[in-house]
Amino acid sequence: FLPLLPSRPTCYTTSISFLFTMSTQRIIFLNNTGVDSLCRGRYEEAIKCFRHAILLAKSAVETMEDSPHHTHEGDGMDLVASLPLNNMTDNEECYSNHMFDVYQRGFYLPKMNEHNHVGAEHEIPALTVVLLYNLGLSHHLAVLTGCCENSETTLMEGLRYYQLALMTARSTQPGNHHNHTSVTNFFVLILGCLTNMGHIFCLFWDHRQAKTCRGLLDRMLESSHHNGVPLPTADEDFFF
Repeated sequence: FLPLLPSRPTCYTTSISFLFTMSTQRIIFLNNTGVDSLCRGRYEEAIKCFRHAILLAKSAVETMEDSPHHTHEGDGMDLVASLPLNNMTDNEECYSNHMFDVYQRGFYLPKMNEHNHVGAEHEIPALTVVLLYNLGLSHHLAVLTGCCENSETTLMEGLRYYQLALMTARSTQPGNHHNHTSVTNFFVLILGCLTNMGHIFCLFWDHRQAKTCRGLLDRMLESSHHNGVPLPTADEDFFF
C-alpha cells in the first residue's frame, strides 16, 4: 500500500467520529420517539421509528468495520426504562397463560452530551439491543391490544426481534461498566426479552421452548440475587 500523508489519519478519524456522533444522536432520537409512540399505543409509528434506527445502526457498524482507526471508547450510555405501558384491553385475556406475563416496558436512551459523545461508535451494538427489544415489544403489544390484522405473523416477528436482541446482547455489554443503574437496566431488558419470548412460545404451544426461557430466567434471577444486583422495586415485584 502507498503510505498515507501524515495528516490523513487524523482528518479521517475526525470525520468518522463526527459521522458516528451524528448517527448515534439520530438513533437515540428515533428510539425515544418510538417509545413515546409505543406508550400511546401507536404501534405502526413505533415500528417505523425502530426499524429506521436499526438501519442507521447497521450502516454505522459497517462503516466502523471499514475504518482503519479506532477512537476512544468513551464513558458509555445509560438505559432508562419507560413508565409501565397501560394500554392493554380486554383482548389481552385471549393471550394470557399461566407461565408468563408480558413485560410491557420500553427502554429510552439518554441524549448525548459532552461526556458521552466520545467513542459513540462503540455504543452502537448496545443501542441495537435496545432497538431490537423495543421493536419486538411493539409487535407483541400490537397483537395483545388487537391492533393488527395478522396476529400470528406479527407475533412471530416480535419473537424474531426478541431473539435477535438476545443474540446481539451475548457479545455486548452496556458501555458504562461503572454505572450501576445502566448495568441493572441492561440486565432487566434481557429478563424482559426472555419473559416475552416465553409468553409467545406458550401462545404457540411450544412448551419446550417456553420452559427453556423459564429456566434461563430463574437462573439469571438467582445469579443476580447472589451477585448483589438489585432490581428496581417495580421490576422485582414483576419478575419474582
